Amino acid sequence: QATNSSQEKIMSNSCQPITLKLVECLRNSPCMQSGRTLTECRQHMRDDMPDIPEECQIFRAALARCKRAQLDMRLRFRGNREAQSYANETPTKH
Repeated sequence: QATNSSQEKIMSNSCQPITLKLVECLRNSPCMQSGRTLTECRQHMRDDMPDIPEECQIFRAALARCKRAQLDMRLRFRGNREAQSYANETPTKH
């Protein structure tokens, strides 16, 4: 029972590094510097506003993939690869 609980906690926190990088990217973006809130800038990301850097868009896509991977039961054994790839490095632009 304790093993399942600790595994669930790890999976629920696995996307946190990507979330923190997304928030940091948005805080440094022209969107936030123009006086908008973090929530407003996240909403503008969906609209492909020009004042949101491409790097933030990459983090947003990575966060979506990470959260989707949390729902994949096969990854309970393999681990969340999306989260692991962003834990210690910044993605490169394609």
